[in-house]
Amino acid sequence: MIRRRVLLTTTAVGLVSIAGCSGGTADVEDTDGNGSSEATGDEPGSTDATAERDEGSEDAGEAAFMIATTQNATYLTNETVNTTATVENTGNSTGTQRIELIYNGTVLGGEEVELAPGAEHTISMEYDPETFELGDNELTVVTEQDQKPMRVTVERAGPGTDEIEIRQHELVVSEGYSTDVYVEGSVANNADHPARTVEVTVRVYDSDGDQMGSYTDEVTSLAANTETEFFIDIFKHPDEFKEYDIRITSAEY
Repeated sequence: MIRRRVLLTTTAVGLVSIAGCSGGTADVEDTDGNGSSEATGDEPGSTDATAERDEGSEDAGEAAFMIATTQNATYLTNETVNTTATVENTGNSTGTQRIELIYNGTVLGGEEVELAPGAEHTISMEYDPETFELGDNELTVVTEQDQKPMRVTVERAGPGTDEIEIRQHELVVSEGYSTDVYVEGSVANNADHPARTVEVTVRVYDSDGDQMGSYTDEVTSLAANTETEFFIDIFKHPDEFKEYDIRITSAEY
């Protein structure tokens, strides 16, 4: 599978924490039977000790590794599965944690990550497609404070696809009376015998990595050791998706 990022969108999110209100503490008078009063709020050392405890707690802080995004993706049985997740430290202290990927109760892999407050890190791990079952597979990305699901779909590659190669491709946006969006490129038959048909498929994904659509073009009569062009219409406006992948889904000889 060839995957290309085509649109980059950055969103700034501001987080406002409302911890509550602060103010003075009124002195409470203690009146004895003789009518005399004594302020108890000025006990020596009490205010300073409380301030020191509060300041010490704030200085200590802690790291909080939260999973910002995971990427759901579809792979063929002749492709390497690449799992991707982004982790953010939303705490107020630098920390180190192990991020793990779990599948069917088994830890497939992990990585030790050190992050400063507000920092992010993207983790990518590669696996043989035989690690997973055909169809949809539910995985979980886990930190000490958070966990988030991830879906990996494995589909059987069509026969003969190993001998077909996508040489080049690009996303084209043509503005006019309407906006035409398509992927154009070239495909080569590296076999020593002609292919009757070759199916090329493009899939588009949103900013969360979820598939939004699948579009296909069929190339016919591709002779041995030759290359030809393909055009695949994308029935989505380019603002609606963030990236796409392209692959050979079948070939008949």
